[in-house]
Amino acid sequence: MDMPYHCSYCNSVHCEQHRLPEAHSCPGKSEAEARARERRRSGHPGVDVQGGGWTDSEPSGRGINGPSGLWDKLQGNVTKYLLFAIVGVFVLESVVEPRLLTGFGPGEQANRLFNFLFVLDAGWWTKPWTLLTSVFAHGGLGHLFFNGIILFFFGPLLEKRIGSKPFLGLVLAGGVLAGLTQVTFYSTFLGKESGVLGISGALMAVMGALTVLGPHIRVLIFFIIPAPLWAMTLGYAALDLLGFLGGGGGIAHLAHLTGLALGLAAGWRWRQEGYAFPKRRTQIQGGMQRGL
Repeated sequence: MDMPYHCSYCNSVHCEQHRLPEAHSCPGKSEAEARARERRRSGHPGVDVQGGGWTDSEPSGRGINGPSGLWDKLQGNVTKYLLFAIVGVFVLESVVEPRLLTGFGPGEQANRLFNFLFVLDAGWWTKPWTLLTSVFAHGGLGHLFFNGIILFFFGPLLEKRIGSKPFLGLVLAGGVLAGLTQVTFYSTFLGKESGVLGISGALMAVMGALTVLGPHIRVLIFFIIPAPLWAMTLGYAALDLLGFLGGGGGIAHLAHLTGLALGLAAGWRWRQEGYAFPKRRTQIQGGMQRGL
């Protein structure tokens, strides 16, 4: 008589022939392996906890990656600090260019300083800091609010899944590459001046990666209409493609599409590494809102 065996990954009961995870297509093994890879990548000696993630089991050293270092404070909180960053940068923008809030201000001189500090354009090599400042800067409260909402709802889900370092890398790479593609294309092929600012391109990269890892994730469009994440992302892509082909002004459509392409590529790689979401019900109360 065979004794029952409990799988330590999925807690199901099997006979001796099917007791190994490989013998019963264990759904929990890939999740555990993904978490183990993340701990190895980060060098953190954590232990698994219920529901994924890890907790500290012992000090990991000193310095930037140690318990009192900068990265220790950022680990698991990158989304939160990105939100702080875009709000903080907007405050600085408003000091330089009060018209962002009031509609009136010092005028042309303030506008030139604003562009010099925050706007990425074809002459970015003369002000290389705008490669980053443009990602965190926004053109108004509405722009900031809608991008902040998307980051608030979607950022933590991807950060928890792939880890804080890869998540931060995707956000920064997506933001910079999206902006550079926008201004380079318009100046080189269309002979037009184009300036960009905003974290929208980076957020499209986040959504692209999430869509590949969990296309079945449920979202609430406008906080009301339920839909799978793939449908929401497809809707964004369609609007941006139509806007780009139609020459719609005021929105960096090509930057959005560039960020999305990067996110899809990164998501595909992470999916191959075992970071895909399991097919269980996950819902995000996000809204399909367009930034400026």
